[in-house]
Amino acid sequence: MSMITPQYYINQAIDTIQGTKSFFLKTLVTDEKVLKPMQEFIDLQTTFAKNASRVAYDVMTESAAYLQKMATTTK
Repeated sequence: MSMITPQYYINQAIDTIQGTKSFFLKTLVTDEKVLKPMQEFIDLQTTFAKNASRVAYDVMTESAAYLQKMATTTK
């Protein structure tokens, strides 16, 4: 079974966006006291975005499977 799924691509997009945020943060903010909480916030955003996208994808696939089942049983 292939490990490359639509969720894989979604996670790659999230990582790219969040990585860009981290890069700019580390480039622009030099004070460690300010940098650390801001980086933690970006890390939390990453976790939230990945979890939210996984739940949305699961809901979509389960809904599609249910609708397909209902469509074939009502013929």
